[in-house]
Amino acid sequence: MHLLMVSLADAQGVPEALQAARPDWRVSVLQPTAVDLGSFGLSRPDPQRRLSYPLHLLPVLPRRPYPYALWWGLGRLLDALRPDLVYCFGEPSELGVAQVTWAARRRGLPVAVYSFENVDRAWRGWPRGLRGAAERWVLPRSAALLAASHGAADRLRRLGAPAARVAVVYPGAYRHELGRRDGSAVRQACGCGLDSLLLGFLGRPVWDKGLDLLLTALAALPATFRLVVAGDGPELSRWQALAAQLGVGGRVQWLGRTPRSAIATTLSACDALVLPSRTTPHWAEQFGMVLAEAMLCQTPVVGSSSGAIPEVIGDAGLVFREGDPAALTTVLRRLADPALRATLAARGLARAEARYTAEVHAARLAAVLDQAVAAYGTIRPLGGVTSEANMAQPTAVDEIAAGQRFAFGDNWRRFLESVTTTQMDQAVESLSRMLGVESLAGRRFLDLGCGSGLFSLAAARLGAEVVSIDFDPTAVACVQALQARTGLAWPAQQGSALDAAFLSTLGHFDVVYSWGVLHHTGDLWRAFALAAERVATGGLLFVSLYNDQGSASRRWSAVKRFYNRYPALQPLTALAVAAWFESRWAWGRLKHLQNPLPFAHWRAHQAQRGMSMWRDHVDWAGGLPYEVARPEAVLARGRELGFTLVRLNLSPDHGASEYVLLQGLPPTGWFTG
Repeated sequence: MHLLMVSLADAQGVPEALQAARPDWRVSVLQPTAVDLGSFGLSRPDPQRRLSYPLHLLPVLPRRPYPYALWWGLGRLLDALRPDLVYCFGEPSELGVAQVTWAARRRGLPVAVYSFENVDRAWRGWPRGLRGAAERWVLPRSAALLAASHGAADRLRRLGAPAARVAVVYPGAYRHELGRRDGSAVRQACGCGLDSLLLGFLGRPVWDKGLDLLLTALAALPATFRLVVAGDGPELSRWQALAAQLGVGGRVQWLGRTPRSAIATTLSACDALVLPSRTTPHWAEQFGMVLAEAMLCQTPVVGSSSGAIPEVIGDAGLVFREGDPAALTTVLRRLADPALRATLAARGLARAEARYTAEVHAARLAAVLDQAVAAYGTIRPLGGVTSEANMAQPTAVDEIAAGQRFAFGDNWRRFLESVTTTQMDQAVESLSRMLGVESLAGRRFLDLGCGSGLFSLAAARLGAEVVSIDFDPTAVACVQALQARTGLAWPAQQGSALDAAFLSTLGHFDVVYSWGVLHHTGDLWRAFALAAERVATGGLLFVSLYNDQGSASRRWSAVKRFYNRYPALQPLTALAVAAWFESRWAWGRLKHLQNPLPFAHWRAHQAQRGMSMWRDHVDWAGGLPYEVARPEAVLARGRELGFTLVRLNLSPDHGASEYVLLQGLPPTGWFTG
């Protein structure tokens, strides 16, 4: 596989680690000729550095602020390289990441994005609104979303990222640069005696990093506690003045900017590394790589409760309440115990070697990227057989990215977040009533386009041998989540209702159930015929299809195409659709002398469906592909295929009508009609 890694900053050994983990991969890197990374400084490739991978350079504009930087010549480079996967090391809200995603998807290339961001951002105003639009566009179109922490992963899911594509991959520190060193020279320079306890602060001395909290705590500690600060920046003089004001200026050694070659020595000299970061409205500690580096140097770590710090430290260090210098002082006093420091050092080394090395990072990263390519490029039916027809067809991810398909799976995921056992019971009752049976024991049941899997579960509870299929991989993940919740299990696979070769591998079924699915395939009548082929003699075909409302249906089709074609306008489009429906319903209630306000209706809808009325409005606004059928046409097509209508539930207007059709003569005793 050819992997192209795109990063505004230096790749910092990730390509080498990936090549070591996967020698069969070809890794190349795209970086800017120069870009200003703000507090991290100017980034430009080192011409003297020898690399083991191809490095491609393109200009970006503007150079600052970097989240708005766009690549020049990106399309030509992608055409020349034709990688199998594009891996963006940058936030989904960065305009350059959105540009890379757009350019790659136009060429049929899957994209993976790595995110550190763990704080919800509103992105209001100009130009921040552009970042919000970029983020909303990138998330559903990424084949994989890699998060540096569980907090970052949770944020991606809250934003609607497909849960099946989100994976936590911790960053990795490079062991060849770290490990225990002789730090006696550093301790001597800091004036440490035999009874001294040297604390370390390594990083940018900015307000967010809480150096003032550490200095305040130091002032409350015995004189045997000393501090070394390795880092430089415009605020450094401010903290030096604060140290003098607190009376601890003589107990602090300011090393300034420390080269990477000296980090291990500095950390080894310290009796503990302290990271007292504080959360702001726009930032929380996103990982704290210095914690992992200290652990690998067998230096105990202390951190605040900000962001990912407690997750990184685990039981291998001490955590205090962020922003509280008294709490920090109490924690630091405990470090006077040599036995505690030895225990924390041993735990830290074991934790870092198991989770935070470059080797572990590369192995985990490669595994996730492998899965992303497999899920993007093929559809795997039952038994692990890959359908060649599916390999030639666009995937759900492709069609969503191209604005040709609505992300149905994401909405089913939201539905499952609030589905209740009562709704599960209602699904069983509904399925039993429509099929006219009390049990499906010994019967095969195909849920073609399973969505949330709720009716697959209903069939399983009725005793059926169930198979669940959906085109959207997120829907398949929904079924798996429902199985984990209920303890019931059945095959759930990704597959297309239009892939005849794939469907033929499934065999025949006593019930083929496809509710509200076939009209979203893009070829309704072909999907209808293929679904009918899977019905065994005497079996049932249960489908639900949108009613053909003539010109009204054509107008709704145009609305749905507009919604999916212009992602930035989706909230406004959905709002307009919601306003149209709500105003109609309000007028109807008013004509019947009822309260026109919708709140009671919303509550009833939430109780019945498990999703908010707003989410249903979004579903309707975006539900593409979209086809419709007149009931008489459905019945005529059924007769042509050898089916007889046994139950019909007509829905008014643009809704979906339900059809239960019988193939041939029913086996005695299982269908009562």
